[in-house]
Amino acid sequence: MHFIKKYWLLLAIISLGVALRYNNNLGISLWHDEAFSALYIKYSWSEMMYRIGLDVHPPLYYIALRFWHYLFGDSLLGLRSFSIAMGAGLIPLSYAFVKSAFHNKKAALIVALLTAVNPFQLEYVTEVRMYTFGAFFALLAAYLLVLALNKQKEYNESL
Repeated sequence: MHFIKKYWLLLAIISLGVALRYNNNLGISLWHDEAFSALYIKYSWSEMMYRIGLDVHPPLYYIALRFWHYLFGDSLLGLRSFSIAMGAGLIPLSYAFVKSAFHNKKAALIVALLTAVNPFQLEYVTEVRMYTFGAFFALLAAYLLVLALNKQKEYNESL
């Protein structure tokens, strides 16, 4: 209960972002590049890996999407929900990044809200492509770097 009381505004922002990401997500059908992603995960593992080796896109995305489809199926919603999950994950991650980097809760909440309603974020969660996957892991790397730098600073100050 204390967690909800402490983070109620962030939870409201995340809820808004998730609702916006699901809204009209199935309003457009699968297009060519998405079909390419959906096809990759249908091959045998060895064939998929061979084809990934010939491709220019990040291989980890297709591997992760394949595991995702084992859990959620290969329907349009099942496949797009992977992008939705990555896009929704960007909201609390952007909050954590800004709060850690700048030690400012208000700024972190503003950035989380801007991430939740960002038109580009809302557009790219409607695609079975690696855009939100890449954004999520780029921001995760930046966040972990900030954590490491903060720890190093604490360590140096304690000497």
